[in-house]
Formats: sequence, structure tokens, C-alpha cells
Amino acid sequence: MKGGDVDTVADLTSRLKALYERVCPPVRERRAVIPDLVDELVRLYSQPHRHYHNLLHVQECLREFDEVSSTCKDPAAVEMAIWYHDIIYEPTADSNERLSANKASFDCLRLGILHRSFVERVVEFILATGPGGSVKAEAAMVVDADLAILGASMEKFAEYEGQIRKEYAHVPEKDYVAGRTLILDGFMRRPTIFSTEHFKTKYERTAHANIARSLMSLAIGGRNA
Repeated sequence: MKGGDVDTVADLTSRLKALYERVCPPVRERRAVIPDLVDELVRLYSQPHRHYHNLLHVQECLREFDEVSSTCKDPAAVEMAIWYHDIIYEPTADSNERLSANKASFDCLRLGILHRSFVERVVEFILATGPGGSVKAEAAMVVDADLAILGASMEKFAEYEGQIRKEYAHVPEKDYVAGRTLILDGFMRRPTIFSTEHFKTKYERTAHANIARSLMSLAIGGRNA
């Protein structure tokens, strides 16, 4: 299965089912939709054009979240946002975060979640992962978990870079170099890449080194394109 082996998918679906059951009202009709929601989420994250933004990415974000979940005021909303933050992903679109947030809101409605504030938090956290998103409070945990790959080992970061290029295979090399350079340079211009102390301590220095190396490679590639 795209984005994860059978055991990985089984573990993730069990966790997602448990989350749905935790936030869903104890009404039989509402809980009856859970299997369909699980299957749909797995199907969307397993689309063939997803080389990085797939179930393995969600799993890695959840691992990062598990390290800080005890500090969350609303861990269920943070986890729900992690599950849904890339559920809609088309490399050619610029509305993925908004559409993902809409999907999360719609699925919360299908589950019969009555606490509007919960749904609003999930939507806020998902939108925070997009360009210009407001990173504050627990939204920062979702964003930092999403960006943790920037501070991965040199080998894992290189693999990630290759996966992103595959997702943008339709983009000519010159245009890709320009766009990717703009994105990575934007991270380097921030006061800090990560917003929470946990992720700053864990990943900030390595993320800067990875991005600097990638920018140098892109500059060389751009000259040769």
C-alpha cells in the first residue's frame, strides 16, 4: 500500500479509530460512520501521486506529537489536525490547507461532534500549516511536527527532498529550483524555523544545516539547468 506497509497501515487505522471513538458522541448512528471515515482517510493518503505527503508522513508527525502531547490542553484537537492537515493534497493547487480544513470540519459533522469550539480549533490548527498561517499556542505543535523533517538526519532529509521532487515531477527543473529555493530561503529568514521550545531544542540547528546544504545544491543545479 502506498505510503506504508500493511503493519503500518493497521497500526495507524487502529489509532485513528480510537481517536474517532474518543471524540464521537456515544450514539450508535454516529459511530457507524467511523469505518467509512477510516477507509476514506487511508485511501486519500495512499493516492499514487503522494511520495512524501502520505501515511508515513502522518505517522512521523504523530510520533513527534506523542513527545509533547502531555503538555497540550486539547490533545484530541491537535491529533485530529495532524491526521487531516494533508488529507487533501494536490501539488498543482494552492488551496490544500483550506480544503483539508473543510474536510476535517465536514467529517466532524458526520461524527456528530457538537462542540463547535473543538471543530474550530481543528480547523485553525490545519490552516496554520499553510503559507501565512497563524502559529500560536497548540497550532505551533502541529506546524512544528509537520516541519520536523527539516531537522532530520542528512540521509533522511535527502530522501525527503527526492520525494518532494517526485511530487513536482510535472514542474520543469528551472522552475522547480526557483520555487524550492524561495520556500527554503523563507525558512532561513525566519527568526527561528520552529516555534516551540521542544522542537527548537531538538531540530533547529540541524534544520539550518540541512536547508543551507539544499540551497547550495539548488544554486548549483540552477546554474546547470
